[in-house]
Amino acid sequence: MMNNYKPVSVTGQVFYKLGCSPDGPEGNVFGPWDPKTFEVEDSAFGFIKMENGAVVYLEASWALNVLKSMEASMTLCGTKGGAEIHHGGSYPKDELIYNLVENNQLMEKTLSPSIVVDFFSGGVQAEAVRELDQWLDAILNDKEPLVKPEQAFVVTQILEAIYQSAQAGKEIFLQRTE
Repeated sequence: MMNNYKPVSVTGQVFYKLGCSPDGPEGNVFGPWDPKTFEVEDSAFGFIKMENGAVVYLEASWALNVLKSMEASMTLCGTKGGAEIHHGGSYPKDELIYNLVENNQLMEKTLSPSIVVDFFSGGVQAEAVRELDQWLDAILNDKEPLVKPEQAFVVTQILEAIYQSAQAGKEIFLQRTE
């Protein structure tokens, strides 16, 4: 949403506490697991500094003692407005909300996920299906994909730097590949 793929540094922390705990499987909404065969982190957190001064705080977990599930949610705060994607079990519906100032007041604008029109037999595709269709269309019809390979590479660099930072206990500076 920021169209900014120039990270400068990453600080990260990764936790392996709940999954390996003999008491870990209790209370999991997805059911119990075997702590002896547990192989992934419980949660990971990253603080990413971008070349233009923006910062990104990233958190991801599958086992964390929080009540509010914010799966695939996002908050973006800018100088002229912001946006929030509400998704996951803690929200009554998936939605994109724009926050902006109009008439000297902070306002929220939401996009309707579907439009109901009488006598229209079409349907509304889930976001994942639209994303897949766009990717296939780009491949089959030689069109530009929404997510460029260079962008995906930068995301991978950031995620790897979170693990490197957690292991080293320090900020990781990324080298520019341009």
